[in-house]
Amino acid sequence: MVTERYRGIYKNHKRKYSAAFYYSLHPSLVKKIITIPIFFFSYIILYSQDYNIRSITIIEDLIEEIARDSEEDLDYTTLFNDLTYYLDHPLNLNTASYDELEKLHFLTDFQIRSLHQYISENGELLSIYELPLVYGFSEELARNIETFVIVVPGKTVQRDFEPGSFLHQADHQLFVRTSGMLQEQLGYTSIDDSLLQQNPNARYQGSPLKFYTRYAFRYKDRIRAGYTGEKDAGEEFFAGTNPHGFDFNSAYLQVSNNGWLKEFIAGDYEVSLGQGVNTWSGLAFNKSPEVINLRRKSQGLSGFTSTNENVFFRGCAATAGHSRFSLTGFISNKHIDANITEMDSISDEPIYFSSFQTSGIHALPRQVEDEDAVRETVIGGNLSCRLDHARLGLTVTHYFFDAELLKGDDPYEFFSFYGSKNTNYSIDYFIQTSKLSLFGEAGMSSNRGLAMMNGALVEIEPSISLAFIQRIYQRDYQALYANAFSENTRTTNENGFYMGIVMHPFMKWSFSGYIDAFLFPWLRYHTDSPASGHDWFLQADYHTKEGLNAYTRLHSEHIPMNIQTVDPGIDPAGYKILSRFRFHFDYPVGPGIIFEDRLELSFSKKNGEELLTGYLVYHDILFKPGRFPVSFALRYAMFDTEGWDPRIYAYEHDVLYGFAIPAFYDRGIRAYLNARYTINKYLDLWLKISNTYWPDRETIGSGLDRIDGKNRTDFKVQVRIRI
Repeated sequence: MVTERYRGIYKNHKRKYSAAFYYSLHPSLVKKIITIPIFFFSYIILYSQDYNIRSITIIEDLIEEIARDSEEDLDYTTLFNDLTYYLDHPLNLNTASYDELEKLHFLTDFQIRSLHQYISENGELLSIYELPLVYGFSEELARNIETFVIVVPGKTVQRDFEPGSFLHQADHQLFVRTSGMLQEQLGYTSIDDSLLQQNPNARYQGSPLKFYTRYAFRYKDRIRAGYTGEKDAGEEFFAGTNPHGFDFNSAYLQVSNNGWLKEFIAGDYEVSLGQGVNTWSGLAFNKSPEVINLRRKSQGLSGFTSTNENVFFRGCAATAGHSRFSLTGFISNKHIDANITEMDSISDEPIYFSSFQTSGIHALPRQVEDEDAVRETVIGGNLSCRLDHARLGLTVTHYFFDAELLKGDDPYEFFSFYGSKNTNYSIDYFIQTSKLSLFGEAGMSSNRGLAMMNGALVEIEPSISLAFIQRIYQRDYQALYANAFSENTRTTNENGFYMGIVMHPFMKWSFSGYIDAFLFPWLRYHTDSPASGHDWFLQADYHTKEGLNAYTRLHSEHIPMNIQTVDPGIDPAGYKILSRFRFHFDYPVGPGIIFEDRLELSFSKKNGEELLTGYLVYHDILFKPGRFPVSFALRYAMFDTEGWDPRIYAYEHDVLYGFAIPAFYDRGIRAYLNARYTINKYLDLWLKISNTYWPDRETIGSGLDRIDGKNRTDFKVQVRIRI
């Protein structure tokens, strides 16, 4: 009954009610229709300041959860794009499709299906505060997504392209960013010309400043376009090897939802299909505190907006579909960095190369020599079928190079890819019932190496969910663009079984954990024999309606690695054990002001050696008051670790689309200020400055990156123009 639904909405509304909201509780349908818009208008005015700060915090927390176990400098631009788009263009829950809800990154398959079932049985949602009445939704989840969604009655009608509205309804954003370091590194100091002639790699070729620019255009969900340019520190700019400006340039044009032509992209793009066993070039979830949100949610084709200079495609791609079937095709042709070992003396074309170069940095002559050295061509396609409760897909990806990759000399490289071409075939599936989801993908490479992963998500009841993943990636499976769930950095040479659980046994409390056991059937880098390991994680979360959020986390990894000996030959296998304990809480102290505090302990032990320990403690102040044009994040951190092994990673607030997850090691203090000044609705300015002080050091870094002194000070300045 309508009255019962309103009682549930009333019960779940945790903030001070406006008069309009009380009035909307009247069971009269006419009064309900009139008063709901009044309620939303008044509520948005009163609480938009809380939404702004909370929404950005939620996005940053999600990114930190993904990045916490990563030691790579990953780019989370795609994830940030999806969520920040919904900040400005909230998703209407009453009309959102399955694919649109997946892009929120907060919802599981059960929750999406449960939401659609609830609307089908009860009619459209009347308020965001009705969400906890939906099977599988909690108050915490409703709070997390409320800034990205709206509840509006009526069906969404897909309008045709309207030339008259193209310009004034389109969104244009231009970002310009400069970053650098105040201290001088060895690679930028002066050197005698004669010494530089003898060793051209003794100094960087360009300035120490890093430049970044990005233009983004979006017209609803129909047309998107973008350009990205980047110059890394040490690279030349409008000089030498880069006479036209940036070292890296990327652009794309994407047209979507044009009848049977679902997607068309020209330029640089990403391809994410199945579960990543065959081809997945975008950002992917792996093991993280989101212990059951493990199924790769295939985005198909999307424009490339990152600065990762290696994992993308350049050419054109399209998806066409009708009814239950869709067909995707893509072709790419681009140059990639590689270490050339032999050139053709007549044509001056490469014949052999020994390895791919993936840093994307071209600051030294030897790095410039490897730049764009090999041409890569990729051709692929995917045929998918969507049924009522299932999806099936078939993917084929073929790539070849204009030179031949040599076989590696090390024993662990015996089964690695070599040669000039390879083809990957795979079949993926996704089946869902009311409380069970099954998903997986099986693939094969040209050499008949096999890979398979299967997963299950089980909703025992709204308060208990389980996840399972089993994978078998044979040691000779070769797929350069694969990125499936794994402990290894590549989808090969691994068998494993993962189990995760999430429980909400009490109001305000939730508990989550996982255990992952894995086996490497063949040798790995720094592991001279087949070996096994395991990884476990536990976390308890506490949330209150007043805004206090706290969690305690335990995480331990047992990773196989060699025992170093003085004897030549194969080193015996051992283990590195890395354990961490974290206590974190954040709480509002005033309108638009949040305090965050964290204590993290780290313990590292290798092969019976001495236990190494470390700690990190910090205090954050987040200031984002209502309509005041200035906001900032301030941190003061102290850390002390016994060397590099027990290092601790912590996400830092940064300029928009800037990401920083520094490693804290040795003894020191780190502080930073990240400020934003909104000059008007068209212009924003960011400034971040950070300083790390190591009292026990006389130098920082090594090689050409060495700094003489105890301090390192970094800065970023960014401007956004928005029309």
